Amino acid sequence: MRTVLVIGLFLLQAQLSAATVVASTSIVADWVDAVAGDAIELHCLVPRGNDPHAYRPPPKSVAQLAGADLVVHIGGGVVPQLDQILKGHQGAILRLAGDDSHEADETEHHGHDHAGDNPHIWHDITQVRVAVARIRDALIALEPSHQATFEKRAAAYDQELQDLDQWIRQQVATIPSERRILISSHNAFDCFAEAYGFTDTASVLGSQSTEVGDPSPRQLGALITRVKAQQVPALFPERGHDSRLLAMVAKDAGIPLAEPLGAGSLGPEGSADGDYLGFMRRNVTIIVAALR
Repeated sequence: MRTVLVIGLFLLQAQLSAATVVASTSIVADWVDAVAGDAIELHCLVPRGNDPHAYRPPPKSVAQLAGADLVVHIGGGVVPQLDQILKGHQGAILRLAGDDSHEADETEHHGHDHAGDNPHIWHDITQVRVAVARIRDALIALEPSHQATFEKRAAAYDQELQDLDQWIRQQVATIPSERRILISSHNAFDCFAEAYGFTDTASVLGSQSTEVGDPSPRQLGALITRVKAQQVPALFPERGHDSRLLAMVAKDAGIPLAEPLGAGSLGPEGSADGDYLGFMRRNVTIIVAALR
């Protein structure tokens, strides 16, 4: 009985002393979980199924952020209010993208290439591998006693990412080069297109955020003329985003709509795209089927 009590107290103490990490989105949370496992207490700010661009953290989430030992987020306006909320934050902050990612990164000081102007880095496996390595280093700085675990798990996950990257390239290679045109609701897939050899991208909103005004009739007309001229095989709605404007363009141009892509959130837990690896596989499968 005494042995059971001692073990129970030990487990309770370990749980209470675990570092608290808040990840901005379900995608970022999945990366953190892949590296950290049960060594930390992990919370996700933006619930699955929500558009990060449109999310407004409630007071409970703001309080959770304030108490976090480490906040990991993409930056670059993906969750627009987050940068403002984190001003004066007492814990560590790891920003993974955006022009100011390295100035705001308080856990790491050696150089990395910037992610570029578009913060949707999770659609490019090469940039994701860099992000996961930075997450590993941030976790080691936070919990040095778990360094071996973090390094082992990060290495295993990096191999899975390399395998996924190779698979994506093999799949995209089956699409004729002139048909590698990716047009969606907003500019979420520029990083994907650049990484995997697409010749052109565009969007109905013409913005990196979904939180912008609708395009003018003249802008919509120009997009319709463009997709007709390029003989675009399909247009790509985004799951969880209003696709009525894209559907209008598709109808007027006589072009089919593909199955909606995942843009900024993983699918439901336990679903085929409930984790990041499955999320990317689902998107690529949809893109290849629509364009090939």
